[in-house]
Amino acid sequence: MSAIDYSKWDKLEVSSDEEGDAQRTEPAVYKVEGDSITIPGRNVTLHTRSQEKQATSVVDTSSADTSVSSAALATKTQRKRTENGAELEAYSWSQTESTITVSFVVDPSAKAGDVALDIASSGVVNVAVKEWSFEGELYGPIGELEAEEDLDWTLITEDGKRWLRIELPKRDLGAGVLWWRCAFKGHPEIDVNTTLGTRSASRKKNAQAFADSWAKAHEMFLERAKTRDKVVVDTSD
Repeated sequence: MSAIDYSKWDKLEVSSDEEGDAQRTEPAVYKVEGDSITIPGRNVTLHTRSQEKQATSVVDTSSADTSVSSAALATKTQRKRTENGAELEAYSWSQTESTITVSFVVDPSAKAGDVALDIASSGVVNVAVKEWSFEGELYGPIGELEAEEDLDWTLITEDGKRWLRIELPKRDLGAGVLWWRCAFKGHPEIDVNTTLGTRSASRKKNAQAFADSWAKAHEMFLERAKTRDKVVVDTSD
């Protein structure tokens, strides 16, 4: 086996770059500024994670979500107050096949003891809360209220307002459903057909005919009542 000649390694030249690397024991740092480090000769700047986190834009949507939720809730409660009815300046009203509900905006500090409510057999409603009062005659007949406890009313806060809500039973006429055109006589009326939603056209027509017939019969009854002679009953015995 031939011997290895190591003499050629004695004349090996080392370049300046290699020489520098051989002498360097720690990386050279050109500039340290806050969370940034610049390495010389490489045009490289490093950022720490804390700086990257600060540079990231975070959008807080919590307030927006709350605003949207509040608006949706307000819309839902408003629909409930005017279902099959309407919203007027003095009150809102709604109805089902068997009930009529009227909601009045009252003083924000109103309590149960501030409410005075009376509904006469003729359908005239008198209601007062503190300095506010209202009087009106119901559009249609209601079920018999035998005692004050039969009056279903409540004070509730919705949509940032204080409401006095009165729910009354419609009188069972036995011939069909009477959809009210308004809550109180002489007030703006709705189209009865719209109260039936997606029901069939024939049912809408029947409901309209029934409402017309009842209104006419009620008007005739009132006229006869005006001209009817009073009957004197002798109770001396």
